[in-house]
Amino acid sequence: MIKKLYFAVLKWWRSQIIKNKSISVVSNNCWGGFMYQSCKLEYQSPFIGLFILPPCYIELLERFDEVMKKPLVLGHRADSLYKDYLQEDWIIGKFEGNGIEIVFMDCHSPVETSQSKQYVGKVL
Repeated sequence: MIKKLYFAVLKWWRSQIIKNKSISVVSNNCWGGFMYQSCKLEYQSPFIGLFILPPCYIELLERFDEVMKKPLVLGHRADSLYKDYLQEDWIIGKFEGNGIEIVFMDCHSPVETSQSKQYVGKVL
């Protein structure tokens, strides 16, 4: 009970102190979604529900503007450089012309993935 109250107060406090409510979190895992939720912010990031392995995430951050202009080509786990590390057959997005991969963990169908892929391309 006290823990629940603590997190409710923390969420309210965070939402009050953040002045810029229109931020985009570039996270390689679920942390970004948790931050949006814990600050009571509307999602403004194409990276929510996606997973990016650390080497790809670092490369993405180093060349962010260049990479985000590239088309995202969809594939499957078998097409991934990291297929031995991925435990499920998630849909993989690869930015054309480099080795950066995004794992669409929360997309369970090609239609969902296509919508998420369009979101990744439009938001940034």
